[in-house]
Amino acid sequence: MTLNRVLIPIGLLVLICMLVIGAFAIGVYVGERGWTQGGGQAQADVGPPAQVQQPNIKPVLPPSGAGNQIQDLLPGLPPGRPQVIGRILQISPNVLELATSDGLRLVQLTSDTSYQEADGSSITLQDLKKRDQVAVFGTFVFGDSTQLQADVIVRLRSPENEQLLPP
Repeated sequence: MTLNRVLIPIGLLVLICMLVIGAFAIGVYVGERGWTQGGGQAQADVGPPAQVQQPNIKPVLPPSGAGNQIQDLLPGLPPGRPQVIGRILQISPNVLELATSDGLRLVQLTSDTSYQEADGSSITLQDLKKRDQVAVFGTFVFGDSTQLQADVIVRLRSPENEQLLPP
């Protein structure tokens, strides 16, 4: 009888601890992923998911007015502002790693990505070298993480030819 009086409170304490740990785990899961896979938005199972800009994701853009200054200096660039301007750190067949004023940025390369010099002449991925300064024109792809998929990469400055664009 006295053993039951000791074991019942211990059992209740263990159950309460399990409930508290479970509630904490659910809170962490919901905090990281939201209530549903789509971040709380109902999704119909019709075709591929639409690309929706999530409010907590801020695409990295050059400083305001930087695109216009570059367009004035180099009229061979594609229309609009580049999404990222940076110096090449690493080159692989599918990813370009850039050092930007906002930190490290990874740019996805596809078979449709085109490459050109600042004057508009065409180059290839193999022509790009580490330390080249490039402007990336592309689209942000939203999924597990936001990534920039390059449509056009323009070499603005090369270590061998520093005259392409003033600093």
